[in-house]
Amino acid sequence: MNTDKAVSTGVSLYTLAGWLSILHAVIVILPKVAVDFFAESMSLSGSGIIQLITGFHAVGNLLGIYVLFMFRRLLNERHRFHNVDTLINALICCYAAAALIVAVELVLNTQFSVMFALQIIVYALSSLISIVYAIRLLKLECNLSGLLKPYVYSTIAGGLFGVTLVLGEYGRPFFMVSLILLGMILIRAESEPEYL
Repeated sequence: MNTDKAVSTGVSLYTLAGWLSILHAVIVILPKVAVDFFAESMSLSGSGIIQLITGFHAVGNLLGIYVLFMFRRLLNERHRFHNVDTLINALICCYAAAALIVAVELVLNTQFSVMFALQIIVYALSSLISIVYAIRLLKLECNLSGLLKPYVYSTIAGGLFGVTLVLGEYGRPFFMVSLILLGMILIRAESEPEYL
């Protein structure tokens, strides 16, 4: 019995994770950018727009946790590559911390400056970890259907912008590309031969 298949649908769990990564990029990040833009330009800080943005953050964090978990599994099981396990775990912890911060904001229906500061710290930390993770990922012998280097370089670029904090918004397109490439890597994993 193949453990990579979802029981009821026959869809590969890697394929599912790939589509969720693309969903994370297209459905979560793009609307968030648009909502951020309109919230700033229309001064809607006290309205439901902020809760909508916070909801996008929550969904993105949950998707990120699952996608990274499945990518680590792919690297471990198919490619016997464990050089980034600790870094992926650290990124998962960053996503979980960000999700917790978002949950507190949603439950309390407010934004505290302490929560905002915590979000900035988690964002900067995850950006820094992303850079190191991407650099170590270059040691992988398989090129992941030709997508390894584009994925790594877009992750590094997004991380570099994110670490600066001031230029963090400019890193979003790179992280979006990174998520789409990661999704494609996971979707194509089904057709890749097992590592020998």
